[in-house]
Amino acid sequence: MKKHLSKLSLFIVFFYLVSIANTFANEPQPNIKLTKIDEVYKAIVNFINLDTDFFGYNPRTLSISQQKINFYDDYGNLVSYGFHIINSTNNDIIGYVITSTSYDMDPIIEAGKGSIPIVTKDELEILVKSKIDTNNLIQKAENLYNGPLAYITSIELKNGDAYYVSNISKEWIKKDGGNKLVCKPQLTNAQKIENNKRWDNIVHKGLLEEYSSNSLSNITYASTQPAPPTGGYDSISYPLDSTYIQKQLGPVFSACGCGPSAGALLLWHLGERNSSYSQLKWGTGGTQVWFEYNSPTFIGIELCGYMSPIGGTKATSFNNGLKAYAQAPSRNYTIPTIMKYKGTALGSGANTSSNVDVWNTIKDGINNRNAPVALGIGNDLTSGSSYYIEENIPSNFSYHWVAVSGYIDDRSADLYNWYVKCKSWGIDYYCSFNSLCYWRNSLAVYISVYY
Repeated sequence: MKKHLSKLSLFIVFFYLVSIANTFANEPQPNIKLTKIDEVYKAIVNFINLDTDFFGYNPRTLSISQQKINFYDDYGNLVSYGFHIINSTNNDIIGYVITSTSYDMDPIIEAGKGSIPIVTKDELEILVKSKIDTNNLIQKAENLYNGPLAYITSIELKNGDAYYVSNISKEWIKKDGGNKLVCKPQLTNAQKIENNKRWDNIVHKGLLEEYSSNSLSNITYASTQPAPPTGGYDSISYPLDSTYIQKQLGPVFSACGCGPSAGALLLWHLGERNSSYSQLKWGTGGTQVWFEYNSPTFIGIELCGYMSPIGGTKATSFNNGLKAYAQAPSRNYTIPTIMKYKGTALGSGANTSSNVDVWNTIKDGINNRNAPVALGIGNDLTSGSSYYIEENIPSNFSYHWVAVSGYIDDRSADLYNWYVKCKSWGIDYYCSFNSLCYWRNSLAVYISVYY
């Protein structure tokens, strides 16, 4: 015997489906369209004018290149645009800005000093011949982007092998079958709508028209700075570069010097700016170290022994290494540190479920301690002791330490655009803190002593 739904049952089903449709229809939906290029230019102009100078240049003397560089992820998604910033007086490239390509992502992802870090085809050919096979040719090369400070080139060789190349460190990793490391973040609708608002906010600021060197300064730095021994010293300088550690200690430390580098900055500034901790600015070599870009770096090299950075400096190793270095017999300092970690592996007081708490820790170090703040960015693993380091992936592809010298807290009502000013691999950057957290998580460490 056939069974039939009653008219009442049909009505109930119909009413239920209509209710669901109305619920979704009433929920706000994000704008996920590609950005209009004129609005991208407006966003860049207004971002540059958030600070009174852009890497030492008056923003009103700068222009944006007409050509852009496209960056993708492993799935072919267009992730970001790169634009060079030009000094209008002589047409020199002085910096660049990386933007998102759609309204559902953070508008300004990062900005750097100098040229966009890409590897040319000629450079890739040389690397292939020296590292892999002198007879192998590159069939395809593509610019990938894995979030702030992570520029990667994907190459395919004539023999079918494929590799990732870190554009900055020139480290290599062979692609393992279908394993894809570079992926555009998957955001919630709420996050996408927030980014829609950020686009609207940065596009319509009109800061170029309002700009005045006397009235506009939105970046906060630690205020008291050491007197520089030479010119060209930044607000809080990042005086140690991890490439030097690599050269001094050999390939085992390749791409692993960023943790000791950031730690050396924290210790050196404390020793330089607070006479009670003066021994922290000396290396065991007996010579005071000012840590200019290519100078000897005794503290950083010593910290390698305290932080165990091979494969990447873990959160606890960084924090404990700072303290152990300061407590060594030749120094005998006890230094308290403040650490905020987005995760659950570090114990009471350090853990948080919110990157906002990490952001507030950055501001607290700069505002209340007048101190540079070490910022670790990576992907949290709860297993074992791999805090912010992905297993089986070289650290330079997923994990990094930088020292933050200042921040921009750009607010409009409940909307916030947060940027940090930092130095990485010897290059000055502005990075969107929001974007850092989209691609990875974050943790912050500073020494809780008045500088």
